[in-house]
Amino acid sequence: MAVDTKQNCAQEPVDADNLHLKTAALRAYESYRQRVPDNEQMAERHDKGISLFAAMGAYAPTMGILGAIMGLISALSHMDDPSSLGGAIAVAFIASLYGVALANLVFLPMSSRLQKDHETEMLNRTIMLEGVIAVQAGDNPYIVQRKLERITVPCFFQPHL
Repeated sequence: MAVDTKQNCAQEPVDADNLHLKTAALRAYESYRQRVPDNEQMAERHDKGISLFAAMGAYAPTMGILGAIMGLISALSHMDDPSSLGGAIAVAFIASLYGVALANLVFLPMSSRLQKDHETEMLNRTIMLEGVIAVQAGDNPYIVQRKLERITVPCFFQPHL
């Protein structure tokens, strides 16, 4: 289906239009082969950011609890001065609130959003590459459209029994 080597181009009778089409197809195929490692590198790069925000979301409540413990230790160490108890207990509660809020309002949603964006970008790249390969193979435009629709919406194309 794909043009593998320049030798295949030279085996058939060559006219100007045929040569141009085969050259374009060869360039498309070579571009496709170079893009596959690029997709893997992009996926690794995206995974680093996603896992960073997921880890921050996992550790933020723990940091809040540590802050609460430090605030309570401060409160217990000043038991003889009732006026300082309120501030120390407030620090304990605020530290817990910050930890939980940062995890659930910032870090975990950011990780989820990055994961969704990564999946969307990989789907778009897959559609583009499959489209280029199908066009290069000389498929009918309707067939190309159906192939690409199967990638994007697989549930609509189940066999009817």
